[in-house]
Amino acid sequence: MRKVIGTTTAAIIGAAAICLTLPGSAAAAGETFGCHVTPNADTGYHAYCVPDRPAARFTVSFKFTGTGTYTYVWNLSGDIGGRTTTAGTCIATSSLCNFSFSSSGDRDIVGQVTATQNGVSITMTATASTPAVCGTYWC
Repeated sequence: MRKVIGTTTAAIIGAAAICLTLPGSAAAAGETFGCHVTPNADTGYHAYCVPDRPAARFTVSFKFTGTGTYTYVWNLSGDIGGRTTTAGTCIATSSLCNFSFSSSGDRDIVGQVTATQNGVSITMTATASTPAVCGTYWC
């Protein structure tokens, strides 16, 4: 009985290894997704992002990074009214979703992207948080 279980386990592990290394099975292979709020001296993209100083307008950028060609479905939720979207972003062929808005109120915006490659999809989220600005100070 022990030999049968060991042989069965080895067969399952071998089959799983073959499935994981088949070509064309991309998506979920090191992709990253994050956000960046401008102004901010930190130019990286993170799961949670905030500005580092007050400004009259904030720009939020959500960015997906992966190897190869993907199609994208973008979903933004939270206080997203009054935003101006950068042309050519937040569309099915762009790995970026950029927009700006007035800093007159506190905002929490969740960006979600579903990226698809070779029929395999991955959904990722990040959150941008911007506090209200009163003149040149945080309110």
